[in-house]
Amino acid sequence: MPHSYTSLNEYLINTLGEKVYKLSLNAGLTCPNRDGSKGFGGCAFCSEGGSGDFATSGTDVYTQIEDAKRLIQSKTSCNKFIAY
Repeated sequence: MPHSYTSLNEYLINTLGEKVYKLSLNAGLTCPNRDGSKGFGGCAFCSEGGSGDFATSGTDVYTQIEDAKRLIQSKTSCNKFIAY
């Protein structure tokens, strides 16, 4: 059934010509929808632990990106990524 909107996945495929894989990162930041500065209770995008739940174990962001790329490339033939 056609959507009445274009998902991010569809947009990236249409724009870049292939699937773009999200790299989960943990920057050690709080969520403004959880810490009370913008809202309360979180949002639909993250679990209670935050968006870094699926991040690799690297300590700095660069290491996390490289580790996540290697992990995804071991399972797919992807070429494009977006840090998330």
